[in-house]
Amino acid sequence: MAANTPFVFATLGPEGSNHEINVRRYLAFHGLSHARVDCLPNFDLAFEHLLDGRADFVVQACLHPQVGACIGRHHPRCRLVDCFLGPTAPMGVLTHAQREAPRTLGLMPATRVYFDASRWPTQVELPSGPEVARLLLAGDIDSGFTDLSLADQHPGRFRIELDVGAVDIAWLVYGREGVCGGALVASAETPLAQRCFR
Repeated sequence: MAANTPFVFATLGPEGSNHEINVRRYLAFHGLSHARVDCLPNFDLAFEHLLDGRADFVVQACLHPQVGACIGRHHPRCRLVDCFLGPTAPMGVLTHAQREAPRTLGLMPATRVYFDASRWPTQVELPSGPEVARLLLAGDIDSGFTDLSLADQHPGRFRIELDVGAVDIAWLVYGREGVCGGALVASAETPLAQRCFR
């Protein structure tokens, strides 16, 4: 890639997703002010963009249910080339304030580990937190696991059923050329290494 050509990072959209927020934090950390973030509807398309050159990198949350499949399916044409830690937005379950006995719940599959969803007889799996928020706002579901700021943006409309808070997770960066070369790639400059191992 030419030095003056900005990098393109593909990730899971829509805009405002935890994926986009953390990719932008990563770019700011590295001073990549001219890089572009492409928010795509799924990782199949993101890896297609990486393989055909429309994207230079893909960023994926370590908890995304397709991580194993993406690593296996695209090896060796796509490799893990970096990772970083970053928090999600404060997350939890919101319910329409006037719905006393909620029956439908929208959630991303990866978020099931945070709570017991069995009290909702109908569960709708969705690709992102913003999509859960969209269905909540439309009134199509009673409850949803999403960014809790939605309750602040719409005072009185939702009640907080569960507050998980922000979750620190690893974000995986894929590229077309591997960086390991058969060896461990790690840094002695991480906060953990500086605090505990030095």
